[in-house]
Amino acid sequence: MISASISSHKIDKSLVVDKGDGKRYLNIVLFENDKPDQYGNDGIIKQSLTKEQRAAGTQAPIVGNWKWMNKPAAPKGSTPKPAASPADDSDSCPF
Repeated sequence: MISASISSHKIDKSLVVDKGDGKRYLNIVLFENDKPDQYGNDGIIKQSLTKEQRAAGTQAPIVGNWKWMNKPAAPKGSTPKPAASPADDSDSCPF
């Protein structure tokens, strides 16, 4: 489970999407930090940009933070395996 907090005053209203059904949507993207920040947050929430804005290199506004409440275990096989040790060259076989 993830707990998130969005600051409504940081939302760029021009990026709120009207789907035509009378409802408006705030599209967001979650970014995970390498390690928790000083407040224990595991990542940031940015508002989604249009395709054109991304192509132009526009920075998405940060509108909030999130944290794992009970971080799921890593899937099996997702941990890197140690590198194989170099072959033993002590034998006298030329090939």
